[in-house]
Amino acid sequence: MKKLFCFLVVIVIAAIGMLGIDQLMDQSLAVLFIDQLFSQGDIIYLAPLTLLQLVDKRKLLMEANEKLIKEGKKGFRDLKKDEKKTFDENMVKIKDFDDQIKRVNSITEQRIEPEMKVIEPEKEAFSLVRTIRNMANKKPMHEADAIVIKQGEDDMRANGVSPEGDVCLPLIDHRHEKRADILAGTDLAGAEIVATDVLNLLGPLRNALVFSKVGATYLMGLIGNVDIPKYAGSTAGWKSEVAASDDAAGAHSELPLSPMRITGHLDISKRYLIQDAAGAEELLKTDLIAAVAGLLEDTALGKIAVSAGVNPAGLLPDAGSTFNTGVMVYGDVIDIEAAVDAANALEGNLAYITHPSLKGIMKQTVRVATTDSRMIMEGKELNGYPCHATSNMASDLSATTNEYGLAFANWRHLIIAQWGGIDLLVDPYTLGSEAQVRIVVNSYWDFLFRHSGALAYGSSLLA
Repeated sequence: MKKLFCFLVVIVIAAIGMLGIDQLMDQSLAVLFIDQLFSQGDIIYLAPLTLLQLVDKRKLLMEANEKLIKEGKKGFRDLKKDEKKTFDENMVKIKDFDDQIKRVNSITEQRIEPEMKVIEPEKEAFSLVRTIRNMANKKPMHEADAIVIKQGEDDMRANGVSPEGDVCLPLIDHRHEKRADILAGTDLAGAEIVATDVLNLLGPLRNALVFSKVGATYLMGLIGNVDIPKYAGSTAGWKSEVAASDDAAGAHSELPLSPMRITGHLDISKRYLIQDAAGAEELLKTDLIAAVAGLLEDTALGKIAVSAGVNPAGLLPDAGSTFNTGVMVYGDVIDIEAAVDAANALEGNLAYITHPSLKGIMKQTVRVATTDSRMIMEGKELNGYPCHATSNMASDLSATTNEYGLAFANWRHLIIAQWGGIDLLVDPYTLGSEAQVRIVVNSYWDFLFRHSGALAYGSSLLA
């Protein structure tokens, strides 16, 4: 047997010598001519694989792994032991093919004409449009998409949230997350986290919220329920020379945060899903972000009844209205500021938030009807503070409809918490007769105001 093997190797070497290495490479387009020796029974075969064959074999292994992941999702389970073993073995083989492809490319790049291109393993970016299109048409998931979705599922499970849909979009890439050291007495060295925004969703999602403009505090990628500490302050008093001092420790309490589901849906035409343009991808992401951000703001600033374990309480009903005396006057704006000042909270990220309709009225109403030419609101400021508008501000705070809210606060005390990523359920059936695909959006959030005295609000009729 050894003699036969040596004899074949001698023949191969002789053939290389006769043809010349350049001629051999020209005939087979960068063939692996020695690495692919393998045995079957008592015969030794020389099995050169072309670059295209290597890429095809790698693709088959990736499709096999995607199938394993898909089967696990159907049963709402992780991979079984034998499936995990197969998955890992396939990944080892894929890495080996990657190494071989790289080696062949490095040889071929030295010989090919400048205008020729070397074939490489696919390194395409994640595409949300392509993912939804494949899901709706029951086609296999693209390799790049499957990797991102698997990361999203892992993140959600790690954060204590069970994925419910077909597609999980991660907001934070924990694999590249960097945590700064916590240093006492050092500015900006508390517990800063620099996280990678995987799909460029996190930044636009924050920017879509009016709370980002006023300086709210965000806690992203949380794990399980979280308790935010609240400190009521210390006590002190005058005593005689020998009298015992009072306990100066203030009252400590905790404010709970827990993941609650924000859900909504988008209806997309199948004609839209065949688009591959970058603009179509960004528009779909924008719509997803708007669906989540809109409901989050509407709950915080609107008049949605609280339901334990379902949605958090809105901010305004808990704050206590400072005024609701019909049509607002400039003195009402001052009263809101004074209420926050009385709670020793007139510092930090101070700003007003109102409804666009009330903002328009304030820009047309003079401060003092008989003597003043200045309007209640001028430019982008109200009473010397920034004023932002959102249509999600309540328009029915009192029993009267069309009564719009105006809130003033140190918004740093607003804590907005988020768990996991964005979970999508692709439904091609509900609107199938209309050639549309329904995308059900699920995301997990909670919010609270840490210092209730730092927020005051009122409401006003437009006229």
